[in-house]
Amino acid sequence: MITMPRIRIAICSLLCGSLCLAQPSPTEYENLQDSLAKLDPSEIRLAATSVQLGAASLGAEVFAPESSWTSILTLWAAGETAQVELLWWHKDHPETRALIVALFWSRYGPPKHSPPWPCSFKNFEEFANHFRDGEREQRLKEIEFVRRNLPALKEDIAAILRKAEAKTQP
Repeated sequence: MITMPRIRIAICSLLCGSLCLAQPSPTEYENLQDSLAKLDPSEIRLAATSVQLGAASLGAEVFAPESSWTSILTLWAAGETAQVELLWWHKDHPETRALIVALFWSRYGPPKHSPPWPCSFKNFEEFANHFRDGEREQRLKEIEFVRRNLPALKEDIAAILRKAEAKTQP
């Protein structure tokens, strides 16, 4: 689990380009882990019907950021990865996009600092280049944040899904 000082150092490192001790400027995705911790695992449907998947798809698209996360995780658990990827393109909320990148990289991503990824992996850096300057820079910062914090985010996501699984078992 990333502690707040580690998050601040990671963000500062991201913003400064190297490790520094100054307090970072607040970003919209620095509270990603705190937001993940607040999710109610009982709302995540690991075995969803087609009606529940339809509701999750709609919820992921239209709900407020943190409210949409249980829907996104429901879609993810059901294997609806194409739908989740599409949400990365549509969502305006940086934490939500960072969550989506973390989901893909938790499942498919290579170790940090590895050579270029095979074509079958989702290359969010390349995807970000389809946006104009400001939006591209924001998305690249989110991606770098996930890259730097992937081990802890991976643990947090796995813990949430384990709790959801435990709540669905009799």
